[in-house]
Amino acid sequence: MVLLMALLHAEEVNLVDIRVAYLNAKLAPDEVMYIKPKPEWGFASDECLELRSCIPGLKQSGHKWHKLLTATLQKFGFKQSKVDPCLFLKQDGDGPIKGVATCHVDDLLMTGAKAVIDQLRKDLGAKFEIHDIGSAEEHLGVKIEYDAIKGELKLSQRQYAQELLEEWDMADCNPVVTPAGPERLTEDMCPKTEKEKAKMAGVREKLHSGIMKLRWLVQKTRYDLCYAVGELCGQPTQVRDTCLLSRESCAT
Repeated sequence: MVLLMALLHAEEVNLVDIRVAYLNAKLAPDEVMYIKPKPEWGFASDECLELRSCIPGLKQSGHKWHKLLTATLQKFGFKQSKVDPCLFLKQDGDGPIKGVATCHVDDLLMTGAKAVIDQLRKDLGAKFEIHDIGSAEEHLGVKIEYDAIKGELKLSQRQYAQELLEEWDMADCNPVVTPAGPERLTEDMCPKTEKEKAKMAGVREKLHSGIMKLRWLVQKTRYDLCYAVGELCGQPTQVRDTCLLSRESCAT
């Protein structure tokens, strides 16, 4: 939505990274936790430290940080969307939207009237330690090519896709025009012998990881692969994994 708003109104797209975001969220008085210091910190072996701020790894860190960020943006005049809790809008009553910001953990992508966005960046810098990246050229692994004057917006994950192909030894595969072939997955493809089953068990974790990476690619930029990846995800585990073990089947 942020990129669409920018495109419709020919406005800039800015990106702000909040450093060590979780440390800004504090633990409640009844959340008593301790951590064992590392030897190089200089504490005695029988000493421990009381944790007062959230850190990565705590179950509640993400929730508490997002709660703090929400309260902060609301204080700055942005309203949280009822549809998407990570989307915030700056609007006076029923008037036009003056600013939009969306967050992914500690990254905020924003667009809107220049005065509104400049003030938001300034307010965030006063509240947190930030890295004001400025014009957004990449976000979550997606390359952003945006020209407000020409009204052009291009999104790509070329590097991500290339790395995925290299991971599966398919960097030199032949591209095809259609995103899926006529073949369909069947139970006949499942491993039959103990040797085949052992081979499957040894790479199952990698196969599942590969599927999630394909889904991320489809979700962001490669909508043309939606059917093929959806067909893959909708199959029983044994059939799906057998397909991925075959380089030819995966290519189709």
